[in-house]
Amino acid sequence: MGIKENKNNNKKIKVEKKIVEEQEKKIFERILKKFRQYWRILLLLMVGYIAGYMIWAFINGSLSDYLKERKLNGNVRWVATFAAILQGLLFCMDGFVTSLLKSPFSQMNQNINASNLITDKEKDYLTFKNTNSNENCKETLKKFGILTVATELVKVFIKNIGKGNQEYAFENWIVISYLIPLSFVLWDLWKTDKMLKKIKSRLEKDGIFFLGSNGKKNS
Repeated sequence: MGIKENKNNNKKIKVEKKIVEEQEKKIFERILKKFRQYWRILLLLMVGYIAGYMIWAFINGSLSDYLKERKLNGNVRWVATFAAILQGLLFCMDGFVTSLLKSPFSQMNQNINASNLITDKEKDYLTFKNTNSNENCKETLKKFGILTVATELVKVFIKNIGKGNQEYAFENWIVISYLIPLSFVLWDLWKTDKMLKKIKSRLEKDGIFFLGSNGKKNS
């Protein structure tokens, strides 16, 4: 009776251990999934903002000269109203960008903290890198929208400062400053990816395999 009871207990322990292991694997797989989603959103936002500004920089001089020829500036009510509405819509982008980044960022960090497969040191490192990349991207794009885009709208629609004005010839060069924090975003993403791969490799050496790992399925 005692031997049978011990066997049943051992079997129960193995089943419980298996369930816990499966739960932990799912948590780590969610971390990997949310990180992929997170860096893709970051890169799309960065590329979108840069491409949008390059298009604007290409057309703003001609647009300003066109408006100036027709005396459409800040003294015309509908022009000023249009510029104000356009600026307000661009300011709404701040909330959109924050929401877009917050969802995968928050879920990723929650799963990192919930995982028992990741050490406290690794958790601190990943959380710091994720937070740093998130803040750098979000705050840089926010400043870009408020400081640069708002100024550009005033120059074109209100003041009609066009191609021929030499006073502001190199003012657009200031946007280079935004590339510095964005380069740190890419660096933090690369370091996070490197750490996650290192953790995954360590777990696989311990016999914990994930979907797509060496052609093996979760076991």
